[in-house]
Amino acid sequence: MRLIFLDFDSVLHEARGDLEEEQFFQWVPVLAKLIAPHPDVYVVVPSSWRHMHTPEELRGFMHELAGRYLGAVPPGPRERSIREYLRLVPQVREYIAIDDAPEEFSRIRGRRLLVCDSRTGLSAPYVRQRLAEWLDGAGQEGRRVRAR
Repeated sequence: MRLIFLDFDSVLHEARGDLEEEQFFQWVPVLAKLIAPHPDVYVVVPSSWRHMHTPEELRGFMHELAGRYLGAVPPGPRERSIREYLRLVPQVREYIAIDDAPEEFSRIRGRRLLVCDSRTGLSAPYVRQRLAEWLDGAGQEGRRVRAR
């Protein structure tokens, strides 16, 4: 199993206070299309939205990704919560965190952290390309990721 730890604001939609309802989660179809050929890839939410919404509401926001949604990370700072989730779910073979806030991460770096521009999120060609490369190449080293 491979996981995408998915932030919402600035990843699935712009992080602006004046978004219209239809603009929220506007880039979900981009992610859905990218992961469609990869049935071993699932989504876990470390977004701050997990503090304000139920698991069912979070699943509903995911639209066509709802079937890939496994839940949210435990409470706490984003990176620590992701690492705790990895500790609790030993079946994870590989993961990537997609976020617009690299300052949230001190140990998750390199190919495990995909940083988005807050204005373009998953719509940016470089983000889609890097994610596609991860999807096509992740796990080829054949080893379990440790959450140290």
